[in-house]
Amino acid sequence: MKNILCTALGSFSTKTVIEGLEKKGYTVYGADCYPKEWIPMAKRVKDFAQIPLVREEENYLDSILSLCKEWKLSAIFPLIDLEVDFYEKHKERFSKGGNYLLYSQRGFRSDSGQIPFKQISFRQAGRRDFP
Repeated sequence: MKNILCTALGSFSTKTVIEGLEKKGYTVYGADCYPKEWIPMAKRVKDFAQIPLVREEENYLDSILSLCKEWKLSAIFPLIDLEVDFYEKHKERFSKGGNYLLYSQRGFRSDSGQIPFKQISFRQAGRRDFP
């Protein structure tokens, strides 16, 4: 089962990310701090949850861990840098669960310049060994 959560579903890149993940065979779920009615792409995902702001770290963490269990998520795809930073900070908490693959890589430098983490994430989602 390839269930993935896209966070910050109201961000500008959401449509492209969802389309790309669906093409790779994922069932996409969504979460955002705003109500479903305010987010047009919330209609596109299998299910949606309104979650706390990421700056409310413990509440946000509890909400995401709960969604991981409820939706049997194999990956999380954060769509804004603030959330990427959160997942980097708390990656050990997710690895302790044993069944959540945290998908929050930062960009890295190459000879051609900075590669955004979303581009790296799409490359990894296409790998055969990715759940």
